[in-house]
Amino acid sequence: MLIPVEWLKDFVETPDDPAELADRLTLTGNEIEEIRESEDGPVFYLKLTPNRADMLAMEGAGREIAALYERPFKPVQPGLQASGPAESGVRVDVEAPDLCPRYVARVIRGVKIGPSPEWMRKRLEAAGVRSINNVVDVTNYVMLELGQPLHAFDLKKLSEGRIVVRRARPGEPIVAIDGTEVSLQPDMLVIADGERPVAIAGVMGGQESEVSDDTTDILLEAAYFNPTSVRRTAKRTGVSSPSSYRFERGVDPNGVLRASDRAAQLMAELAGGIVSGTVIDVYPAPIEAKRMPLRPERCRALLGLEISDGEIQAYLERLGLVVEQETAQQWHVTAPTYRPDLAIEEDAIEEVGRMYGYDRLPETLPGGTAGAGKLSPLEELVRSVRELLTGQGLNEVVTNTLLARAFIEAAQLSVSPIWPGEGGQAATLRNPLSEEFDTLRPSLLPGLLMAVQHNLRHGTRDIYLFESGYGTTRVADGTPQHRTLISGVLLGSRWSEVWNPDKQGAADFFSAKGTVEALCKGLGVQVLDAERVEHPAFHPGRSAWLSISGECVGIVGELHPTTAAGLDLPRGVFVFELDGQRLLELSNQDWRYEAPSRFPRALRDLAVVVDDTVPSGGIEQVLRESVGEWARSVRLFDVYTGKPLPEGKVSLAYALELGADDRTLQDDEVESRLSAARERLRTEYGAEFRG
Repeated sequence: MLIPVEWLKDFVETPDDPAELADRLTLTGNEIEEIRESEDGPVFYLKLTPNRADMLAMEGAGREIAALYERPFKPVQPGLQASGPAESGVRVDVEAPDLCPRYVARVIRGVKIGPSPEWMRKRLEAAGVRSINNVVDVTNYVMLELGQPLHAFDLKKLSEGRIVVRRARPGEPIVAIDGTEVSLQPDMLVIADGERPVAIAGVMGGQESEVSDDTTDILLEAAYFNPTSVRRTAKRTGVSSPSSYRFERGVDPNGVLRASDRAAQLMAELAGGIVSGTVIDVYPAPIEAKRMPLRPERCRALLGLEISDGEIQAYLERLGLVVEQETAQQWHVTAPTYRPDLAIEEDAIEEVGRMYGYDRLPETLPGGTAGAGKLSPLEELVRSVRELLTGQGLNEVVTNTLLARAFIEAAQLSVSPIWPGEGGQAATLRNPLSEEFDTLRPSLLPGLLMAVQHNLRHGTRDIYLFESGYGTTRVADGTPQHRTLISGVLLGSRWSEVWNPDKQGAADFFSAKGTVEALCKGLGVQVLDAERVEHPAFHPGRSAWLSISGECVGIVGELHPTTAAGLDLPRGVFVFELDGQRLLELSNQDWRYEAPSRFPRALRDLAVVVDDTVPSGGIEQVLRESVGEWARSVRLFDVYTGKPLPEGKVSLAYALELGADDRTLQDDEVESRLSAARERLRTEYGAEFRG
């Protein structure tokens, strides 16, 4: 923002030294980055923060200086003489009041387009605006003066003499004044006439209705547009302007009519026009000033400053705020609508600090005592996960939280396989920076698969990666929710770089499942149950849901061959994803030392012959339950098929270690427990026993 110092003198008596004024403004949060010279005198280059929309106007800057120096402030007082006849043929319809809360239109007839006077050209050029003609220059001048963007339409080019403020229709075209061709979308606001759009609301006018040398009648627009709508439209269309820059930050909704009066006055003076007495002001729901609480003691505590109640009130009132003292301890402050940045108590306190002077605030150390910091339980879990998985040979990666929706859909992972269940949807951004980053990741797996793609393209064939972080999903009611997930991907062999690698060492379902089981064991989570998966992203015969007491906490398996091919990945990509927050609830890392028993152990081998469809885990569970508290270890050490076993049978050999903490077990005691185990295996699995 360029601020000619000479122009500021219309509003306040400025100090003689521009450098001193620049320093004072900078120390109150309005950074003057440079003082430039122009034909009209020194010009401040203000590096504006996004919240101070009021400083985008000469009047706003003058008001700030008047408050800082306690000098009289002279606001603009339009001297409009509206002597023209009523305009019954001009009509304004606001069909989207949520995006356009206020719209003011008036007609000026009989203007003569020509150059602006020298004083106006100098001021505009000093402020960085090129002079065009007297009518357009007036709209730019008032925008710089009062901060309210305006637009002048050639009334004869408006079909039916009508203005319709509405949402655009899909694909509706418009050519902006700068020549940009735009295809409009339904979430964009447009200014239309009786037939077509004539302006992109708050952003830029259209070529078909712009003022030309032949223009004689003007329809002057002044409006308040929803800042979010203007910002979204400007980004999606790639069109921006000084008007959109101001609307995005918030103009004064209650200053719209005054700006219209000021512009109409100048057009009548400089272009010879006659202003109609008809003013169309569509303002169905007036926007009221914000009222916020303020506690003087809180103000002093937050600023670390001993300042009296009178000084606090004086600083706020100098800025145009209204102070009401309900009690000595509780005040209320009302901020004018030209200060949309003031909404909460801390905002008002900041204004007191600015007026007092940041450079004058005392340097004090914080008081009180502080306890020792500590990690949250979730962060402790994540650190444990990192240690356990790196110990298994996986490398940690950090992928982007924003991904392309097209990639997520190609991976069949529009929601995480394990969370949040039915009704979840991907959370897509309304105005993404690009199509590559338009959706918040619902699962960590798509990002890991992109990392696999990247590594394969750069010649890496053995890829073992993991990540822990948030997934985001829009649940049934549309609310986005976040969940900590733990995911990994395995491809190739861990041992390919050693001199005698195992030819069968490539990742498979069992190595992926073993990785997850080792992780859960390290976290103190009980043994996981596995159940066959039915999910479009996973191979139906090489994948499993992982559950604890019937509750699903994860998934592990091979990427579906069709999905892998669609992502240009080879077969044999194994992945897993776990619900980190549920694991935190189930984990028990309160490790305690247990001294080894002083009594000898009893070792037994048991070869069980069952159908080859019987899961070994079921047999192990029966053995542990039958042996009971004496079971120190139950380990499968041999699997045999073939002669002399019948076809369809398998021999599973288990090594059992039994022992008691208080005595040496007798042979008959051990045999009694094993007999009970054999009987259960015969009954439940039809087992036979070898040897």
